[in-house]
Amino acid sequence: MTNTLIVIGAGSDPEPYFDENYSRIVLIEPLPSAAEALRRKSVGRKNVQIEELAVVTDPSLNQLFEFSLPEYSSVRQPSGLKSIMVGLRQKYEHVIKTLAVDELVDRYQLGSEGKNKLVIQANGEEVNIFRQLCEIKHQNRFSEIVLVGRADYSLYQNERLFVEGAGEVSISDYDVEISEGSAPGSKIWVFLLNPYKRLVGDLKNRVSDLENEKKIVETDFEQYKKSSCADIYALEKEVSEYSDKVERAEAEREELVAEVECLEEKLSLQSDTNKLLQSDIEKFKEVQVDLVEKHRHEINDLAMRAETAERACVDLESKVLSLIDQKTKGEEAFQHAERSLKDCEEKLRSLSEYSETLKDRLSNSERTNGVQAKLLTKMRADHSELSQRYSALQTRERELTELIMELHQKLTQASGFLKRLQKDHPNLLSEY
Repeated sequence: MTNTLIVIGAGSDPEPYFDENYSRIVLIEPLPSAAEALRRKSVGRKNVQIEELAVVTDPSLNQLFEFSLPEYSSVRQPSGLKSIMVGLRQKYEHVIKTLAVDELVDRYQLGSEGKNKLVIQANGEEVNIFRQLCEIKHQNRFSEIVLVGRADYSLYQNERLFVEGAGEVSISDYDVEISEGSAPGSKIWVFLLNPYKRLVGDLKNRVSDLENEKKIVETDFEQYKKSSCADIYALEKEVSEYSDKVERAEAEREELVAEVECLEEKLSLQSDTNKLLQSDIEKFKEVQVDLVEKHRHEINDLAMRAETAERACVDLESKVLSLIDQKTKGEEAFQHAERSLKDCEEKLRSLSEYSETLKDRLSNSERTNGVQAKLLTKMRADHSELSQRYSALQTRERELTELIMELHQKLTQASGFLKRLQKDHPNLLSEY
């Protein structure tokens, strides 16, 4: 916490500033003779610091014009001053050290807390200094700012009047007191920090920041909402495509069953067979039973997974109910397929019984070996064709299984997405 008084353009008399209750007093004076007088009169005062330099807003202003009246010396050439002070003449021109306005706070280590006071009475440059101080937001390091300047007419070249310059700068945190200065036409503006005004300003800024953050959050939420709807739509589209694939697979299954029935009709027309054919038929029967049992277990497993996926998606809102309907249709299609496989098994059992009949008939047959060989060749060809068709059926079953697994993964992702949506944005789903 700092407690500093800084005077820009202190002149040659430091006594008025000694009465101020500050732990540190910085007197800035560029005129060499005046700075020497300040040092001489401040001997023994450890809290007083004399700086022989000028605070300027333009680095090129490094020359001080000393006049016959030293109190009117300035880094700017006189203009209106000559008409007021008749006989005023320039005595010397000094090359001086300068300090930029934005370096003032850092040079004297002025904190944001504490009681700091700034007095600006730099001839021809006071309003420029005050204006730039406000533009870089360094005026808030001072609880009191005293500006000695003019509002009616300028005395120096490029001098800005208070109304023209500093009046454009917002100093809403300060209360302003105006009084007449000691020099002709000069005025004194005293800016006293009002902590309540600063608090109100900070609160307004905070409210503005919160409103901006709210707009950003709302914008992000809208984008997230649109993205979520797009994902759900894409999932519905995939389920619809899967339903079409299931229907096509069911149609192919029916065609295959019809082909099997046609093959059975062909086998019924054969009246004779031999032992080798019977052995082949028995082996074929065992293979078919194993295949049917395997397919039955796979279908049961798929049905259980579909039921699990259905239970996981119960919490979805009205938009995903169509997905459950599609899944139910898929289950019905697979149940129908299972029934078809059972029918196929019954038909294979009938074929076995019919083969037994053929065996009995074979024992009583008197046909030649040539005829039997032809029948055996035909039966083997039919057996090979039947095996190929059941292999194709197994391939289609495997593809159908992969489609069901893909549906299960999609439904699981949809369920997880909905749960995260319910957790992070419960109000979003309430709108639907």
